[in-house]
Amino acid sequence: MTRKTESGTLETTERNNKSFVRSAIFACFVISLALAAVSLGYDRTSAARRQSNPAKKQPNIIWLVLDDAGPTLGCYGDPQAITPNMDRLAREGARFTSAFTHAPVCAPSRSGLVTGMYPTTIGSHHMRSKLINPPETFMSLLRKAGYYVAWPGKTDFNFDPADPKAATFVADPPAGSFDSRANWLEVAPPRQPFFAYLNLGVTHESQVRGDAAQHAKNTARLKPGEFHDPAKMKIPAYYPDAPEIRKDLAQYYDLVTAADYQVGDVLDTESDPDEVRNLATDPKYRRTLERMRKAMDAWIRATKDMGEIPEEEMIKRGVVRDVLKE
Repeated sequence: MTRKTESGTLETTERNNKSFVRSAIFACFVISLALAAVSLGYDRTSAARRQSNPAKKQPNIIWLVLDDAGPTLGCYGDPQAITPNMDRLAREGARFTSAFTHAPVCAPSRSGLVTGMYPTTIGSHHMRSKLINPPETFMSLLRKAGYYVAWPGKTDFNFDPADPKAATFVADPPAGSFDSRANWLEVAPPRQPFFAYLNLGVTHESQVRGDAAQHAKNTARLKPGEFHDPAKMKIPAYYPDAPEIRKDLAQYYDLVTAADYQVGDVLDTESDPDEVRNLATDPKYRRTLERMRKAMDAWIRATKDMGEIPEEEMIKRGVVRDVLKE
């Protein structure tokens, strides 16, 4: 198969990659406004590929994240969206209708995703104030539970990097979070159970502002009827109806469709139909969900939130480091 990437055209033989993806028993799929909004259960069970020790029942996990994306999807009723792969995943899995992002910008939101804590609780909510002593990430806990964690590409959790000389956007989070930074689409994780992450950056705001050549590169897989005409775009009331807005909005929707192609590559739903299970509505898990909700409510009451502390005061207290002033 030929896959288009930001670095160019990558020729790959998908036989090995698809075999390990099909063995995944569960995958989480996240789409977000600032990096978190939708989480969908994805069951890829295959009897021929079950783990040799069924007693453990540790699921393989694939987590896909789209930069700067929100409910601009067909599954959320957006008539301008062309997202058949994500729509099918939502239809056969779980679609959250009351989800929200816990931070209005990317890196602070990421910090909450990887720690399971509100950015205002741990102090990572100010963009580019790097948290000096971040808490343990869920990836580290997965590794302790026996998972192989593959995390290629972007991190940028608004944490102070373990290596001060590392570049901001590729610096590793706290030590022990990953087993590999290699692209698992090219080289499958060497063992199971695995947790495989992939950040789809084609929808990032920087790509919306890309020139004609960059946009053509990002949308090379789109068919003629999948491009959006700026003149026909429905403009939200909070935007001025200007040519520049229409162009940006049309290009953004084109990029969401481009990301949908990438989601389809990973999920390969066409060859494995009807293997998506909605655990959230399964009566079998009702008591578990009730218990988790009560625990979450108790945790919220016990948390001392730092959301009202000004950034300057947090810097004085040594909680965060102001990168922009250094």
